[in-house]
Amino acid sequence: MPERPATIRVDASTVQGEEAYIEFKRLTWGERKRVREEVQKLDGGDLLDYFKNFIIEHVADWNWVDENGEALPRLADPGDFERLMDDETEFLFDVASGAVRGELSLKNWEKKS
Repeated sequence: MPERPATIRVDASTVQGEEAYIEFKRLTWGERKRVREEVQKLDGGDLLDYFKNFIIEHVADWNWVDENGEALPRLADPGDFERLMDDETEFLFDVASGAVRGELSLKNWEKKS
C-alpha cells in the first residue's frame, strides 16, 4: 500500500547531540508557493516573526532537551525561541528556509520510521 508521510525526520545532532531530531511537516506545492510569495513582501523583523510562526506550525515533534537534560516542550509561541541556544534557533531557521526552497524532501532527509 502506498504511503504519504506527513513529516520528515531531520537529524538535529549537530545542535542537540546524538540521536536528536525534529519532525518537520512536509509542504504541499501550494503551501510552498504561498510562503515564497509572502516572504517576498516582508523584511527585517516582519520576516523574522513570519518564520518563527512558520517554524512553530511546522515542527510536529522533537526530542530536544535543555542544559539539564530535561525535555524541552515544543515551541508554541514566538517568545519560546528565547529559551533556545543561538545555534538551535539558527538550525530551525535553516530547516524552515530549506523547506521553502524545496530542499527539504524525503530524498535529502531521513524518512520518518
